[in-house]
Amino acid sequence: DERGETTGIAWLISAIKNLKAQNPNSLWLDAGDIFHGMPVINVSNGKNMLDILNISQSPDAITLGNQDFDYGIDAIIGFSKNAKFDILDANVVYKKK
Repeated sequence: DERGETTGIAWLISAIKNLKAQNPNSLWLDAGDIFHGMPVINVSNGKNMLDILNISQSPDAITLGNQDFDYGIDAIIGFSKNAKFDILDANVVYKKK
């Protein structure tokens, strides 16, 4: 940022762990687009973020944003099968052909 400080994923996960230790009844929720946006995440079609979240103190639940669908339905199905946290969404219909 303009002060020469960064807030990367390691900082974020550390901050969340500290906050949850102080407030055990709090939840870590994400509002979407977590699997898309940063080059290190995009290059793996979101798998790198899934790995990071699974080895961290995983979120309690996330929802999918529109950009998370950029990798196709097979990626979404893979995320949901391999996530160590809940993935919640509404108004999404998947029909097998």
